[in-house]
Amino acid sequence: MTGYQSDIITENRQEVFAILDENINSENVFYVDNKNTYAVINENLVVSIDIRLRRVGGAGQLGGTASGGTVLKMPTPKEVRGVIAWTTHSSEGNLFFCQLSGLGVLAINGEFTSDVDEVSIHFPSYIAKTPLEIPASPVFNIP
Repeated sequence: MTGYQSDIITENRQEVFAILDENINSENVFYVDNKNTYAVINENLVVSIDIRLRRVGGAGQLGGTASGGTVLKMPTPKEVRGVIAWTTHSSEGNLFFCQLSGLGVLAINGEFTSDVDEVSIHFPSYIAKTPLEIPASPVFNIP
């Protein structure tokens, strides 16, 4: 066949990252058993692997008028002018609304119904700015 080379194969590169402590709002949420990983494929495709959060203090509302729902800072999306939004359920079946801003700030809104209720964050894969950058604000966990 003309113009076709069957011997050229491209290989994807994947790097797994853990969310750093300074990028989680530990006043409101915490990781479950170090479940805080995401992958970056080919330098800028961000994919959720295993991010599980519980509410500090156990049962209660997170987000909305009860408390701030800003929980994580992720790599900044490329050319997102609004938000990337989705819904998920907690381990006890409670509905959570999630949104990742164009600045890379993740907020969730929902109710945890026990100390062991957790929400698994499976954001839609997105293209991040390169080189990867984590937003400077909000600033979490300043003594």
